[in-house]
Amino acid sequence: FIDTHEVSWNYPKFGSFRGGTNVRVYGVGFFVEGSTRNSIFCKFGSHHFQIVPGKIISAECVECVSPRINNIMNPDEVYEIGISVNFGHDFVSSKNVTFSYTDHLNIVSIFPKLGTVDGGTPIKVYVQGLDLLVMDDVKCHFGNDLPVKAIIQGTERDFITCISPRHHKGSVMLSLSVNNENDMSRSVVYFDFVNSPGVNGINPISIFGAEEEKISVYGRDFIDSSLLMCLFGNIPSIKVKFISSKEIICTIPEVDTHEILNLKVKVSNNGIDFDLPIDGSNETSLSVLPLPNVVAIHPSIISRDGGTVVHLIGKNLESVKYCRFGVFGEKSEVAIINHTASTCIVPRDSYEHVFRNESRVMTYISNGNDFIPVGITVIYEDGVTPEQIYESTLNESLSRPVITSIYPAHIFSDYQGYVTVSGSNFNNHRDTCCFLQDTRLVSRYISSEKIMCKLTSFQSVGNWSLYTRNGGSSLVSSNQVSIELMPDPSLISIN
Repeated sequence: FIDTHEVSWNYPKFGSFRGGTNVRVYGVGFFVEGSTRNSIFCKFGSHHFQIVPGKIISAECVECVSPRINNIMNPDEVYEIGISVNFGHDFVSSKNVTFSYTDHLNIVSIFPKLGTVDGGTPIKVYVQGLDLLVMDDVKCHFGNDLPVKAIIQGTERDFITCISPRHHKGSVMLSLSVNNENDMSRSVVYFDFVNSPGVNGINPISIFGAEEEKISVYGRDFIDSSLLMCLFGNIPSIKVKFISSKEIICTIPEVDTHEILNLKVKVSNNGIDFDLPIDGSNETSLSVLPLPNVVAIHPSIISRDGGTVVHLIGKNLESVKYCRFGVFGEKSEVAIINHTASTCIVPRDSYEHVFRNESRVMTYISNGNDFIPVGITVIYEDGVTPEQIYESTLNESLSRPVITSIYPAHIFSDYQGYVTVSGSNFNNHRDTCCFLQDTRLVSRYISSEKIMCKLTSFQSVGNWSLYTRNGGSSLVSSNQVSIELMPDPSLISIN
């Protein structure tokens, strides 16, 4: 007779169907008087069981190597582990001492597939073959480096996170292990360690934030990767064109801003790890400027011989460096008075404008990059004197629009088209418009004496009041005109 032994718990609880997992069973009474190390046996399962030799670690611990099974008939099947200390004649087991077989651990894919030599890259590793919710000892192996413990994300069953260590540049095999490194993943997946990219310059260094802009970024160690990305402050740019390891072109999306933003520019080769400044250089920043809003230009008549001093009135004008009149005009430096006013001296009109017989031209401004239209035109005139220009400026700044007539004044209620509003002192601004009662209409500036207003179909008939408002100001017309909307004749019955 021998003393009774007991089993209480074991670790790990699962392993590959290929066998070879070292399973430790804990309890009491494993080493008794007269027993030898050859007398310990382990049994996996109670029916289709397999018996394998065990190894005494201590009187409270026995180690068993899980046997191989041909296939997994039922992946949910649990095998009780029995321990014998008398050469396999008598086994003691417990419902708490169990083992399950799983498919072999397989890495399906990883993301990203590269990281910096500085380490710290979080890598999502998608796996098959194990229920990660019952795992607590998954380790990540990068080549021959010491393994690092994987991070299991809450309720995620199909992926874990490996944090890359510091490593020299090159490609290494990434693998996983479980059960105290006894079971290793079988698939072959490689992870590339690359130098961290660095930025030392951009062009342009400032932009208006009203639309997308392409920025040339200069530095080192850029990689032609599908995950190549720029970061402007917290604004990502995924539209990136690879030029070389020292240059890329990044498109920054539209930025709605009412103040100057200085955005730090960084680059990532994998969409996760962003660079540090190149040694000895400061951080590179892009200035995003609020879009200048020019609401008035005085005078609107300028001399074709040049020399006219033009005043730009609006807001956010402090970033404007150049002005230009017409598509073919020469640029002229702007003198900033403050953020709401600036001046520009008009150069001599271009030959191209004269050749094309163009007198009314669009005004453009620039912060040193591309020119953008302000939505206000000026008129080139021959032989105009400074006194005449001054008088025009004074009249424009003091005059309120006046309506003298509207045509047609009698229309059917379903009419959809333009009416012509005649008068004086209409200004050439994109916000100059007409109002029918309180409804704003689409408007088209023709001259200071004429604008076109588009009507849509109205349900009610009767007399409606129409007035105008000059763009960039609160100056509404000093009078209103009446327009009569008559019933649609197609709806009138004939008795």
